[in-house]
Amino acid sequence: MILNISNLTVAFRTYEGVNYAVDDISISLHLGETLGIAGESGSGKSTMALAIMNLLPTPAGKIEEGQIWFKLGQQEVNLVQYPSRKMQSLRGAHSAMGLGASAAVVVAIVRALSEHFQ
Repeated sequence: MILNISNLTVAFRTYEGVNYAVDDISISLHLGETLGIAGESGSGKSTMALAIMNLLPTPAGKIEEGQIWFKLGQQEVNLVQYPSRKMQSLRGAHSAMGLGASAAVVVAIVRALSEHFQ
């Protein structure tokens, strides 16, 4: 297993209270597998990716619960507790978040489905 997310909960603290953007998500990804995350706008897809890469906006965004285990060479590290300084070297080399091209495909699919069901 190269990525194991267990019981991940991400919250944002606002003046109006706490907003749980990701609530108790668990995912396992093995070597050679590809994972696609689909969901409505605001469902937590980007927030989950930002949490994995330790890029949540601070101080508002915070991992409230859960673990994110990542296989790094022969060892597994918990990215929730991984030092920010070391995390910078992992980004890009081992993890990435692609939005641009996939967003264009999603728009095209939504447009086609909307026209079909009118």
